[in-house]
Amino acid sequence: MSQSHDQKANSVIANTDITSADIAKKDIDITADSNRIVRFATKTFRRAKPRELRASLILILLAGLCLLAGMGMLGCSATRPTISGQPTEPPPSYKTWDKLTWLENQLNEATDVNRPELLARMAELYVSAERPDNAATRAREAMYSVIPGGERSNSITSRARTVLGAVAILKNDFLAARRELDLAGKSASDDLERGSALALLAIVEEREQNPTLARVYRQRIVNAGADRIVELTRAIDASRELASAAAMRTSPANVKNIADSATPAPGFSGAGFNVVPRERWNPARLGTELEPMGTPRLITVHHEGKEFNGTTLDDSLRQIRSIQDYHLRGRHWSDIAYHFVIDRLGNVIQGRELKYQGAHAGEKNKKGESPNAKNIGISLLGNYDVQQPTAAQTKALKDLVAYLRKTYNIAQAELYTHGEIKQKYKISGTDCPGRYLRTVVEQLRRGGLASGASVEAGRGFGE
Repeated sequence: MSQSHDQKANSVIANTDITSADIAKKDIDITADSNRIVRFATKTFRRAKPRELRASLILILLAGLCLLAGMGMLGCSATRPTISGQPTEPPPSYKTWDKLTWLENQLNEATDVNRPELLARMAELYVSAERPDNAATRAREAMYSVIPGGERSNSITSRARTVLGAVAILKNDFLAARRELDLAGKSASDDLERGSALALLAIVEEREQNPTLARVYRQRIVNAGADRIVELTRAIDASRELASAAAMRTSPANVKNIADSATPAPGFSGAGFNVVPRERWNPARLGTELEPMGTPRLITVHHEGKEFNGTTLDDSLRQIRSIQDYHLRGRHWSDIAYHFVIDRLGNVIQGRELKYQGAHAGEKNKKGESPNAKNIGISLLGNYDVQQPTAAQTKALKDLVAYLRKTYNIAQAELYTHGEIKQKYKISGTDCPGRYLRTVVEQLRRGGLASGASVEAGRGFGE
């Protein structure tokens, strides 16, 4: 009696070198085994008699399912294949921090082949965002994860060492910068990688007062206007401007008030305290999307969210310029978000001019209402989930709030923490300004912590 079609199909499958048990194994290499199945099925299909066609078709179907699973098109538990074509460059329209978020998501799904490329790109973007420690970490991870002797090993190594050179420049360690950039140039695989190292070497020599050598390096760059070169050098140039400005400032130790060392900001003649004018921290050029404030009606208190223990006014001014750089480059706002910043010495420092609406309180809500409208933003340097506000900071905040309320006739109930103003506008919340500072704001709103400063109606400088 001849075998049934089902029996014949089972016999064909059983005689192949790929069994159903093999296919069920969790560690199967989907791509390789799918190709083997297809080759075998095709061969069988060509040789098979009509009654054997069913077995061939079953095998082809299994191969197709495996390939679909490997491409992530099915919810299969099998291991995804290595996809060397995974994208490693975010969309060009993205802003710096959006690109970093995009790359972080890609990194979570990265194969061993693509991981070094993603890490190298993240390191370069962290330099652009002026986050040197993050940049150095990602650069080292890129070098450690690269496959020695692989197709892209020299390229990744060159890019990572260029980033380490950039970090060394930002930290004024020019010896280390030269070493890293020299190694980056030697391992470079194309003109762009070589040009990036040369551009940074030129900056090092300019800082070290060697203009002739700097000029030689610049002349050797093939494409000085390439995006990656411009991206890397822009952050370095910004830090140079900041360093030059800081060098021109005086640095009195533990200064609480700068009445004797600088001209106070205009508009505070009757306030009973001085405000450090924004020119003192050498602000970058403003963007073009500034909106008029009008007459302020709200005050919102923030903390910067990073621990800060500066002991001089200059420490605070450098930090404020760094904040502005992040707001301009990382957030793409038109200026520092806050109107005032208070350091741990009790200095009140002018941020964004009050004639312009801030960018501190959040995006517009679903109704199109902006929490920044007519809202004065005050930020205290430090992290007040882990630090306590100093007595000098608390007094400065009291004096400033009292002055602003008096000058602009702001109701006592219109003093908010950042978390509270977000709740008012029904926007996703935040813990800012930290638990310790939140308590201070609540006391101020209840009329406690009475200010010792005389508060007189002075002319506002934002109208």
